[in-house]
Formats: sequence, C-alpha cells, structure tokens
Amino acid sequence: MQGGPSARIVADFRAMTLRLIARVLCEHRRSHETAPMKKNPDKTLETPHDDAERQVALRKIRRLMEFWRIEPHELRGRPSRPAPVAEAVLEVRYRHPVSGETWDGRGAQPQWLREALIREGYTVDELRRAVCGDPPG
Repeated sequence: MQGGPSARIVADFRAMTLRLIARVLCEHRRSHETAPMKKNPDKTLETPHDDAERQVALRKIRRLMEFWRIEPHELRGRPSRPAPVAEAVLEVRYRHPVSGETWDGRGAQPQWLREALIREGYTVDELRRAVCGDPPG
C-alpha cells in the first residue's frame, strides 16, 4: 500500500483501541470493587492487588492513547463509532458495451465479465475500450 494505511483502517484501529482502553479501565475498576478490602493503618482502603499491575496497565493505556492521539475526554461515556469515511471511488476499468455493467479490476472477476469473454466472444481490449468510449473494432 502506498502512502500508508487508508483513513478507514486507521479509524477502525483507533476505535478498537478506544474499546480496548475502556475494557481495561472497566476490568480494573471491577477487580477493585470485588477484591477483598483491608484497612490500612492510616484508615485508607486498599486492595491486595499489587500496585505494579495498575502501573503496567496505565503505561499501556498511555502508550496507546499517545499513538492514536486519543484525548482523555474521548474515554468518557460509551465509545463513539468512528465517523464514516467516504469510500474512494475506484476507476472503472472494464465495461460491457451492451449492458453497461462495470468492474474496477479489483477482487474476483464478476460473472458478467466471464460470460462476455467466454460466451459472448468479447476480448479484454473491447471491454477496456468500452470504458474509454472508443468504437469497437
């Protein structure tokens, strides 16, 4: 892929990262709510979980937020869906001269193209010329 990933891929990965961060935060919150609590001599409640685990989770979250440029306000509430990215209009490379069906040349060949080449006797050049508007022949 030239020029890096498409905007759609970046948006999808960014949304997945937001969901992952939200899940980590939710699990962390849940583990602290359900863990047995013990009193500290200075009367603050703490969990038996090691604080190092929390620090590791926070470092991961910070790295992900920095990489994807996620702002803290985006983590509040339910994760929003990424704004739809307009699909790039692909250039038509093949057109059936009679039916007008088109194909951009990506993915599997459509049935109409196979039939035009095998059953109807068109050549690849004729289907390409139909795109350019050149007369067949």
